Amino acid sequence: MTESSIGSHVPTAVYNDPSAKFWSLYLSKSEKCDNALIQNWKGDMDSILIFAGLFSASVTAFIIESYKTLSPDPTGASLAILTRISQQLEQGTNAITLQPLPQIGNFSPTKSSLACNILWFLSLSFSLACALSATLVEQWARHYIHATDSKPHPQDRARISAFLFQGLKKHRVFAVVEAIPIFLHLSLFLFFAGLVFFLYPVNVIISFSVLGILVICCILYILVTFSPIIHLDSPYRTPASMLWWKALQTFRILKYTNATGDRVLFTGTITEAQEEQAVTISPSRDERDLKAMCWTINSLRTTHELEPFVEVIPNVVVGLDYSSKLLLHRLLHHEDIAIRLGYRIPQLLASCANGVLEDNVASKRAITCLAAIWSLMMMSIPTVGDTTYSPSPRSGLPFDENTLALVSTTQIRLPAASSVAKSTFLVVAQGLLDVQSGRARWFQDRLRALLDSERSCCMLSFTDEKRNMMWKNLHQLNRQQRLLAKAVVDRKSMSSTLTYGEMEGVAQHQTRLFSLITAIPREIYDVALVQEVLLSLEQFQCIVNQAGFSLALLYMEHVLEPTGKALYEPSNTIRRAFFRMNFNLPIAIESQQLLAVYLDRTLEQQSSGKTKMPRSIIDIMMSFAKALMDPVCVMKARGSVRKYLKTHDNDVAIQALEGLDARLEMKQPGMLDIFSSHMYADAKADVQMAQSGV
Repeated sequence: MTESSIGSHVPTAVYNDPSAKFWSLYLSKSEKCDNALIQNWKGDMDSILIFAGLFSASVTAFIIESYKTLSPDPTGASLAILTRISQQLEQGTNAITLQPLPQIGNFSPTKSSLACNILWFLSLSFSLACALSATLVEQWARHYIHATDSKPHPQDRARISAFLFQGLKKHRVFAVVEAIPIFLHLSLFLFFAGLVFFLYPVNVIISFSVLGILVICCILYILVTFSPIIHLDSPYRTPASMLWWKALQTFRILKYTNATGDRVLFTGTITEAQEEQAVTISPSRDERDLKAMCWTINSLRTTHELEPFVEVIPNVVVGLDYSSKLLLHRLLHHEDIAIRLGYRIPQLLASCANGVLEDNVASKRAITCLAAIWSLMMMSIPTVGDTTYSPSPRSGLPFDENTLALVSTTQIRLPAASSVAKSTFLVVAQGLLDVQSGRARWFQDRLRALLDSERSCCMLSFTDEKRNMMWKNLHQLNRQQRLLAKAVVDRKSMSSTLTYGEMEGVAQHQTRLFSLITAIPREIYDVALVQEVLLSLEQFQCIVNQAGFSLALLYMEHVLEPTGKALYEPSNTIRRAFFRMNFNLPIAIESQQLLAVYLDRTLEQQSSGKTKMPRSIIDIMMSFAKALMDPVCVMKARGSVRKYLKTHDNDVAIQALEGLDARLEMKQPGMLDIFSSHMYADAKADVQMAQSGV
């Protein structure tokens, strides 16, 4: 092999390394960390150089005056000789005892002078050493960055970076960098201590004044040093904090409570401990998150600023972070109207239908708001076993009839957002129905408790005047409920916000009647009146249940529309519609007929043998078949399910078929088949006429 061939072979083996992209991932992370580290070092060292230069100059000026006290003063000896000559001249003939001249060779400086100069020279030495160390650290940092950027190929740069960074850790460069500020602070305290000794021979009062300031500074410095150790969120810190942190770690003193409630040791640095404490799941973290998000939402004043925040809500709801969902729930019901999402999002939605924005911009914003409302309503679904009710459940209602009206208006004015608006309308409307059902159930529980109490066993009753007033209110309530019962059977009425307003009016009437009954705690209740009110509440529960069923049928009609435009999250929306459905309560025969028709249309198969609807919707519709009680509807639904099972294997369909068969065991199939075909044909024709607008 020739030399040229060797030269061409080696670069190919090195630079065509397929792991180059692999190492590029390492570089993308390491270079970011390296740049942040070097910038941090450079900023610290520049500050140290400036401070050390100014401080060294100040100390030098004091040393120039203090070091003179370490040697005999030559002017003092000359002054002593002149004094002796003056004494001799004045002696004349008189015998005067002359004082001996001071012995220059026996001079020794005072203790305060020695202490002052020792402390100041040490201070100057530490200051200059810190300046030199800071200069060296900046040189090391420049060399580190230059070495890691010297090669063009990522695998070489990555290996050099790893080699040098591990060398930094091996030779404790981080400890050296952290030690430089410690010695600079030490030099400052040495200077103050020397200043006390320097002033002591001059004036004791001034000396002790400086000593007091020095003691206060030392105490504050100690407090600042231990502040981040005691409170991890403390912004105060000194270079000595890390030394004490490591010392306390050695004695296994530093512990914290983790997410599971156990006391465990801190293993990293103060910064790592702060990061761990900041992200560890805890009630305090939830409070910090709430304050941060409240500040964020409060600062989003304009609609353009709020829209990006609302846009991420659906992703948060479907995520796995429970803390974020809890945060959204608290923001949804926040007491401050400027922060409450239940108010801010509908206000943002209202800006879409005022005609100011262009259609494409308005549609995009409307879809964002509607998807957020849908997600928040789905997140607010109570658990299946939830039996906690309230006399004023509207306080926990995130979106009310006003929001429902906005959704309906958006659906009409912005056709591009209609698919999301239809799904959102259902979940908001179902939330209103859940409120009515929960309030009525709370009234029922309290009234049953009154009937079971010992007071109701007495023969006393209300006064005639008050009893007549309550019976009159009850008759008015029953009249309103009868009108409402007729309205909710028609699924089209559930698309009008007036229906939900009428339902709230009935609920308010129930609340007033309940308040009259329980107004006087010691009064003896009229058992017959309480029983009639209970019966009225049970009828209202049936009305609300029928309203929910009609609402679900209305949505299924949208799902089965042959427009080809898919609705937003249809499976989860239908599941939400039947979440609180009580299949033990009676359902109107008209609704059962429509359900049988929609079930058949859901199970319709294409020429390829596949169904038009996805499996998730089919399973939900199968589970709703238990609402069918009319024998004709049951018979027709059973035929649809049997036809479906001939070509599909579905456990949910098998269970639905078993339930339908059980309801027909006591019936006469021959008679039913005759009427079922006519009923089914008429019902299906009605649906087709409704779709065509006839």
